[in-house]
Amino acid sequence: MSRQLREKEAYDRHALQRESHEARFPRSIRFHEYLAALVTKYMQACQGARVLEIGSNAWTGYLHQRHFQPEELVCINISEEELEAGRRHYEKLAPPFPIEFILMDAHDLQLAPESFDVVFGGAILHHLDLQVALDQIYRVAKPSGEILFHEPLGSNPFAALVRRLTPSARTADERPLSARDLRLIRSKFETQLHFLEFTCVLPNAITASLLGSQSKAVDALFYGVDRLASRIPLLPLLYRDVLIHGRKK
Repeated sequence: MSRQLREKEAYDRHALQRESHEARFPRSIRFHEYLAALVTKYMQACQGARVLEIGSNAWTGYLHQRHFQPEELVCINISEEELEAGRRHYEKLAPPFPIEFILMDAHDLQLAPESFDVVFGGAILHHLDLQVALDQIYRVAKPSGEILFHEPLGSNPFAALVRRLTPSARTADERPLSARDLRLIRSKFETQLHFLEFTCVLPNAITASLLGSQSKAVDALFYGVDRLASRIPLLPLLYRDVLIHGRKK
């Protein structure tokens, strides 16, 4: 079975148990606020634009909750179940912009070249053959078109341990991004990389386990440490996540 079919089957069967992963590995409150501000800043480019989501559900947070109104949004997904979830969100939320949901493989985008102002996705690139998918994204992006992707990184040691402890929270083929992957993205797009969570990961996991929720004081302390440490060359590759904003070269 191919990688694409394994991914499709996992999502069509609702085989993933993300809750166990999030419970053991809670998100930093302060970094969540930082990420939210960055997404709001970059997604302004979608206002009145033609936009493609690689996926079919991230638009609810990236666009609808931020009150951005693209001229048109196209959502593609290899999983019919995920597409149906997107359609249900559309019916429930009734956003003031049209959405076309298409069953499609991100490795073979049946879309016109240079037809989208913005291409985005939430935690999706690490499920794909990055070289192939990136070539497709580059092809359909307009000249000076923008991308925005929030992805996990593979070098954070505690995150790697948690991934091993929660195999049911991920598909067999997903791979967090590496330094090589980031260089590949940079080869096609002028990028700004924002790294999220490093030293705060373990303290937040411990306080959440002991107290039942994160300590805001502990989180704020290590958030400050992480923001300073992110300026040290190469160290950011050890962070948990990265927000990738790029403009087509």
